[in-house]
Amino acid sequence: MTTRSADVTAVVLAAEGGERLARALASVAWACERLVWDPAGRVPPGARAAGATHVSGAVALDGLGRAGWILLLGEDESLDAAAASAVAAAVGGTHRAFRLRRTYQAFGRTLRAAERPVRLVRRPDARLEVGAGLALAIGDGDDAPALDGTLLVHGVTDVGDALRALDADAAALAAMLQQAGRRARVRDLLVGPLVASARVLVARSDRRLGWGRWIAGVFAGYRVVATYAKLWEVARRPSAVSG
Repeated sequence: MTTRSADVTAVVLAAEGGERLARALASVAWACERLVWDPAGRVPPGARAAGATHVSGAVALDGLGRAGWILLLGEDESLDAAAASAVAAAVGGTHRAFRLRRTYQAFGRTLRAAERPVRLVRRPDARLEVGAGLALAIGDGDDAPALDGTLLVHGVTDVGDALRALDADAAALAAMLQQAGRRARVRDLLVGPLVASARVLVARSDRRLGWGRWIAGVFAGYRVVATYAKLWEVARRPSAVSG
């Protein structure tokens, strides 16, 4: 059982709120502080979770919360029990950053990816990093060890729900990039979707997923396209990303 940590601000990057946000926040219920970052300002009051601070718009990551460590999750992610215990134990050590292994859930299957982004960092070192395919990290963490447990990405289970969530995710990511001064580049649109799709397509699974793997890969790539399309649009019409 995970003990309550006194020194972690768990930040959830919000897109639409509701069940996804509640699940992400529930997985970090042990943190001393839970904060919802809503960069696009699209999460309505009725879709927000009780017990968490809500922040909209442009913010500096190291300015979110007060604890000595910052842990970042996406609204479509959750920590399993092993990762939660590992995070709570890690903050008492000497390292300044830690990686978490990500897995994807799609059509009832779990796909184990090779990526291990830095998602737990001491507050003074916290800075948002957006890599190819919109891979999020909060530090470079060249010498950051990987923690036990898993950061689970809850992906495609129903195509209709996935399309709705994809639009919300793209709006949130585009707002975040716009606030960070990023612009949509041709390279992002050409390379980013391929990188995001490849992460899903090469991830390992104990059971065959068949066409489901390809569908999940297409959704991952299209999420990148939609994000940069919204980023391009907001550069022309600033209200577009929150509409």
